[in-house]
This record gives sequence, structure tokens and C-alpha cells, in this order.
Amino acid sequence: MLLAGVHHRGTCTDMRISLIFNIPAAVRDAKAEQWEESFADVKKFYQEHTRLPQPDASGDEKLLGMWADRQRSANRKNKLPHTYIRRLDQFPGWHW
Repeated sequence: MLLAGVHHRGTCTDMRISLIFNIPAAVRDAKAEQWEESFADVKKFYQEHTRLPQPDASGDEKLLGMWADRQRSANRKNKLPHTYIRRLDQFPGWHW
């Protein structure tokens, strides 16, 4: 609504409006990139330790374990994209 009012008064160019509406795509891309990085880190941890990271550990393992728990929680709430679910399902040792 705020954008409509600003545009109506002529103070916001079409280009600015376009940029504003493209922000969610950029945010989605950043979140997807962050997910990919975390997934790769968990995969690397698994390759080195032949087990998944635990959230009750310390240091980096704790952070990776907490990330894994957030994926499980998001899945239970139906908020995890199907592409992520499929990739995690194929991960050795993954459990929901």
C-alpha cells in the first residue's frame, strides 16, 4: 500500500518500484545460497566423521547440528521446500 501511495504522488519511478519488487528474489537467492553452504558443510562433516553433527556438541558441530534440527522443524511445519526435503532424504544417515 505504501508503494502505491508513493507511486501515485509521482515520487517513485517505475525503475525504483521494479527494484523494490525484485528484493524478495534476491533474498530468496541469498537464502538458497546459505542453505547450500550449510548443506555442503554438513556433508563435509559427515564425510569426515561418518555421522551427522549433533546440536548438543560444541563449536562448529553444534552449529551444524542446530542447522539440521532447524531443517527437521521446518519440515514438520511444512515450511521446507520439497527440493530440500528430497536432497536431505538422499543424505546418508538423515532422519526426520
